[in-house]
Amino acid sequence: MDSLTSNQKNAFYTFMVIRLCVYSYFVAVNGYQSAWEIKNFMKKKQVNTRFFVFFSYMIFCMFRVACCCRFFDRPDEYLVGTWYYFLFSWSVVFVMTAWCSISSFWMQLFYTFFVTEDVRSGHVKRILVIAYSLAVAFFIYEVPVTIICLERDISTAEAIGFIVFLVLFFLQIGVNGMILIKSLKNHQKKSRFANFDHMIFKTKILMATIVISVVVILAHDIVFNFAITPEYWHFPLSSLITGVIEVGQMVSVLLVLSNGDYKSYILFRRIRNIASQGSEGPSSSKESSKGNAGNSSSKVNSKSMASNSKSSDSETDSSISIDVSPDKSMSVELSNIETEKENSI
Repeated sequence: MDSLTSNQKNAFYTFMVIRLCVYSYFVAVNGYQSAWEIKNFMKKKQVNTRFFVFFSYMIFCMFRVACCCRFFDRPDEYLVGTWYYFLFSWSVVFVMTAWCSISSFWMQLFYTFFVTEDVRSGHVKRILVIAYSLAVAFFIYEVPVTIICLERDISTAEAIGFIVFLVLFFLQIGVNGMILIKSLKNHQKKSRFANFDHMIFKTKILMATIVISVVVILAHDIVFNFAITPEYWHFPLSSLITGVIEVGQMVSVLLVLSNGDYKSYILFRRIRNIASQGSEGPSSSKESSKGNAGNSSSKVNSKSMASNSKSSDSETDSSISIDVSPDKSMSVELSNIETEKENSI
């Protein structure tokens, strides 16, 4: 800290205060939404993907708040082996958990609606294990790294290990997202449901978010861990880069979950099942009429997919949601991660 000028110190402290306020706010936002999802769980005895995302981001932000508090107490301690480092690195586990939940949703959606029943049998349960295995592996990896860092400096080995996990994490999310987008596009050619466009668009947003985040973080870690000699003034710059990426990807996910309804987060209102509400409106009826007039085979597809959904309820996670309106049109929404029963109420 002594290597910084007075103006640089003031700017850094100001940035950390802003960072503390931002993460504290998102602790409250995600905590509020998590409370609603817990209430829903207590009522229906089913946990959906949305809960895991909100809860994971809440814990992540709590760790980041603790990081900021630790900085104000010990501003010179931030390298590998310090409490700041431990809080910072452990928080990443929960970001991975949030994205693994999204990846799990994508794959469950794919197997439930785009794979034949004989192939699907037994696969959906394995998806949960595969999707969350990377987050669990990273958690297990952090335990010995934390213990060893208390005794000696292994910053280089830790950086390499994190980069390996980051690449694997990117491959898992990216491949699953691409598979789902391809399946949605292929099915879109056989039907005229407008909701496919919306689902593809939101999946592409999440894919773009994860690509940008991983590329920037990879470049950041390679530069700061291997390309330049560590100095204190790198700490503020590194914190700024990671802070922008962390908050940016979290905001992107939250907006997708709410269908862009940012006001609900600002005003602390529950994120609602927008599609199920809108299915009763005139605009929904108009779109459905177009689908019926333009392609009679789409009715058969939606009936078949609804039947597949009911027959595989025991295999699928409750985060899978399919809304079948009175004219049999299908709406699959990432934000509507509630059960079919709830959508029909």
